[in-house]
Amino acid sequence: HINHIPADKFNIDKFAQEVYYRDVFTYYFIKKNLISQKIDTTSYFYSPPVFANKSHKSVHFSGGSVILHDHDKDTSYVLFYPPYTNENKGGTYITYGFLFSPNDSFLLFQPAELKYTAFKLSDSTFHKINMPAFEDYFIHWSNDSTVIFRWDNQSKILEYYLYSGKIDTLINLPEYPRISNYSYNKTKNILIYSTDELYPKLYLYNKKTDSTTIVFNILTDDPNPCLGSGLAFKYMKWDSEDDDLAFFCTLLTNNGGAIYVYKLKENKTYRYTRCEYEGKKYELDWINRDTIIYLDQTYFNIDGFALLTPVSVEEKNNSKLDEGAEIGVYPNPFNPSTTIKWHSSSSNYSTIKVFDILGKEIAVLIDRDLSAGQHQLEFNAEDYWLSSGVYFINIKIMRSGSEVYTENKKVILMK
Repeated sequence: HINHIPADKFNIDKFAQEVYYRDVFTYYFIKKNLISQKIDTTSYFYSPPVFANKSHKSVHFSGGSVILHDHDKDTSYVLFYPPYTNENKGGTYITYGFLFSPNDSFLLFQPAELKYTAFKLSDSTFHKINMPAFEDYFIHWSNDSTVIFRWDNQSKILEYYLYSGKIDTLINLPEYPRISNYSYNKTKNILIYSTDELYPKLYLYNKKTDSTTIVFNILTDDPNPCLGSGLAFKYMKWDSEDDDLAFFCTLLTNNGGAIYVYKLKENKTYRYTRCEYEGKKYELDWINRDTIIYLDQTYFNIDGFALLTPVSVEEKNNSKLDEGAEIGVYPNPFNPSTTIKWHSSSSNYSTIKVFDILGKEIAVLIDRDLSAGQHQLEFNAEDYWLSSGVYFINIKIMRSGSEVYTENKKVILMK
């Protein structure tokens, strides 16, 4: 129901199962109902409405004020006027970064050039947060009156209590690697985060036990990891039940990347899109527990998909079929050479290439038609002046012009 819709921003009304998406030409938002498929124009310009968690209400900024709209009653009223600094009293400030607390007790927002502020809906009081403002996805609620921030050269995550102003440290890493992204699970009191390591991982911090474990390593836990110029995990988002966490594996300089889902109950991570087929991802959200929408920033489209069989599982299952090859590399680690062996059940066109960890092509070992049967070749790192490190040997098999098999083998050169 959401496929290649031209847009550069979106938000979801989960109560009505509607998607608000911004027209790339007019900057006005269009509303699409995912049940009836009805499409309507709206009066929302530039920024979409931000929806509450427990009731069918939303807020947006308009005419110098913050408006609350009750979608069930179709009524609106001014919730508050943004606070001003003494130096700019009476000026007009654009407010952005709205974020309802889990039970809708507070509305977090950022007046332009001011620090984040929480507006308490029950008594219309403002609670200024004595911490610097960051991008929207670097501030989260950990409960209904506590927010968390990334802090101190991006190496700490702190918890700020609105009522007392007390600050606690959740995560405190060395200066490098820095924390690149994170998301707090309010139901289970756990924090998932990643760092700007060369080989990104997902870390799970359990607040109750004060312990940290690695729950996903892209090099070892994905049979065909994305290859590109730098990798990072971005835009982490829990589903409504806090059971599954969706996130991007972003290629920092190339188009592409993939969408992964970490399943807490299974303690496993699955890839749901193919790296080479997708544009650069920018935002994602859950429509419901089975469907994800994301923004493709390369083509300025929004797309959606249902969580059926993960691509990573399909690729793993396909690799076990006798459709293509059975590839082995020995020794591994190696120095300076290793032998690649594979078996094909029928004649085909094959390529075997070597890539470094950033996705740069190092060598083309095979690029031709091959007969059925057993094959082997030697890869000597000295022929390519390679230094110690991690490399990937990629095999692709084509039949009748279509790819029927692909696999990446991680190898380690140890000099």
